Amino acid sequence: MLKNSEKYAEALFKAAEDLGCIETAADELAGISELIGQFEEYFHNPLISVREKTAALRETLSGQFSPLVSEFVIIMINRDHLKYLPYATEIFRRKRDDYYQRITVSIRIPYKPSEELMQRLTKRFENEGLIPKNAERITIDITEDKKIIGGFIAYCNGRQIDASLKTMLAKISRAERYGTQL
Repeated sequence: MLKNSEKYAEALFKAAEDLGCIETAADELAGISELIGQFEEYFHNPLISVREKTAALRETLSGQFSPLVSEFVIIMINRDHLKYLPYATEIFRRKRDDYYQRITVSIRIPYKPSEELMQRLTKRFENEGLIPKNAERITIDITEDKKIIGGFIAYCNGRQIDASLKTMLAKISRAERYGTQL
């Protein structure tokens, strides 16, 4: 599934790069993917013809999205490859970030962090190699997650730092149980 998603993302990325609209294409692709996700039962229903699905999508997207991205998604529908859209969307986003030398760090934390805490976290991520020190742009996405009692969990470039209170307590418990050091 990932191989097909990569092919779709690569094809759209090259077309968007040629047209100078990578950023717009990424935003539109995410928007269409979300829209289709809301109507997943309709678009994945085998009793509804491809013609009906493409007509409905064209009508919905008309004037709101560029022909590049709209027709790209319609090609996926016509080939019965709509299942690849969420993956292709994520791969496209990563390609865009690589192209613009952006690093996106996603942080789950139980509260909205202060600016000072954000600076300390950014420095920690650099020191632990989660983000390169020479990164052009760093975007930090904060998700408030009340399930995390304390600390945080951060994701970037396929890596994770789990500094949540739950994980720290589990490490202490294992160390005490097995007589090892932290």
